[in-house]
Amino acid sequence: MRPGVSRLIHELRQEKIKLAIATTTTMENVTALLESTLGEESIGWFDVIGAGDIVPMKKPAPDIYYWVLNQLKLTAQQCIAIEDSENGLKSALAASLLRSSR
Repeated sequence: MRPGVSRLIHELRQEKIKLAIATTTTMENVTALLESTLGEESIGWFDVIGAGDIVPMKKPAPDIYYWVLNQLKLTAQQCIAIEDSENGLKSALAASLLRSSR
């Protein structure tokens, strides 16, 4: 897990802010990462986890973000994405979760 992410997750949970994961990796990998870094109970901290092949196109397509937003019953304007890759950034921008500063 990248530096600061664990702290951010804990702070968001304290504020009762909904959390979701939108990834192209498998659910098994997500589970292993969460359990090894945040503990076995951490999988339950997320309202939605969109993982693997549940959408037709992987990032940089916005499909996984659209799926997660639909599951959360929220609009892109009500959410923020935190990304760690160029394809993830492109995906979040395409789903209107981020505004380019360029």
